[in-house]
Amino acid sequence: MGRIMRTRTAVGAAFVVCLGFAALSAQTAPAGAAAPAQTAPPPGNAENGKAIYNRVGCYECHGLEAQGGPGTAPRLGPNPLPFPRFSAYVRKPSGTMPPYRLPVLADQDVADIHAFLRAQPRPPALSSIPLLAPSQFK
Repeated sequence: MGRIMRTRTAVGAAFVVCLGFAALSAQTAPAGAAAPAQTAPPPGNAENGKAIYNRVGCYECHGLEAQGGPGTAPRLGPNPLPFPRFSAYVRKPSGTMPPYRLPVLADQDVADIHAFLRAQPRPPALSSIPLLAPSQFK
């Protein structure tokens, strides 16, 4: 019984995190308000970002290639949140993700992680995967 409750709690917590992340990425400016200027993300080193991503444990929930997964955490790459929102969320997340404040991650570390996420390849089109091709289901 205890194991089932822990599993349900973990799945529920992961769902809440995914909903929070989805809500964060879906926020838009009110009608008539000027949209904030999209600025280019700060330069970052994707290789260093991958090392930091692994060192601080991001991979444990988001996967080794930031692909996310059911019941863990959302996909982060190849199109992460715009850098200002990404950085704000990393510093003060909602849900079960731990905060990564300045003593843990320097601003440049966050920029490097963001560069790693942007560098992730896009997943292949479903139609390019033979097992998932529509002709398999006729």
